[in-house]
Amino acid sequence: VSQSRYGGTDSGGGADSGGGSDGPSGSRYREAKTKEEAEAVAAQYAKKVSYRGVDVQAANQINKAVDDFFQQHPDMPQLESIEARKFTGSSSTGDESAPASYNMLSHKMQVNTAIMGSQKKFDDYVRKADEAKAAVKKALDEGRLQGRQKELAEMHMQRGSVVDRSLQGAITHEMGHHFDAMVLMKMPMADRKALLERRPEYEPKLSAYASTNAFEYFAESYVAYRTGRSGDIDPELRAIFGRRGGSK
Repeated sequence: VSQSRYGGTDSGGGADSGGGSDGPSGSRYREAKTKEEAEAVAAQYAKKVSYRGVDVQAANQINKAVDDFFQQHPDMPQLESIEARKFTGSSSTGDESAPASYNMLSHKMQVNTAIMGSQKKFDDYVRKADEAKAAVKKALDEGRLQGRQKELAEMHMQRGSVVDRSLQGAITHEMGHHFDAMVLMKMPMADRKALLERRPEYEPKLSAYASTNAFEYFAESYVAYRTGRSGDIDPELRAIFGRRGGSK
């Protein structure tokens, strides 16, 4: 199973849309006052929702980012689920250091409560990531890391550099994976291959994280498109995003 990490089954106690696979056409974001209201809003975009461990302010930000996606792409199928849980690094969750994850096969998004549980937790995550990145860069520059340590350090440096480092940006990244799963992965193989052949030209304009693999390249391209950096992405990708309802 390919699981993206910007960085299961519903855990219970959340909202269930009870709907089919159609996207939430015509849905509109509204600010929730309680976590239960936030789950009801999110049920427009996912068949099952649980925001257990996420405060209402963070849940509203998650909903806003997901709603923005479906307003841009109203014909897109729903997510199977949005589930908040603490990541443990196991196969059923994302990496502990990832804010969120998206499973490319099951179309389920998970949110790491240790990072996305509140704006304060997310801000602390960004601050610690900056501090760690500075320390790792110094160690690499001084040649103090070798072998597996160096490999892990370089991977950490990649993960610390993304197009949009906001809480909503992390969710937009995961929704970029949803676009990939629902559109790009269903393209003729030759067309997807052509996009990947041009990847080396545009990848450096995006972020270090975009160089992780093809999935992260497409997700970071999507975030760049949605944040007004269309000039930094492959024109063919830009056209595909636009044909599917985008407006950048």
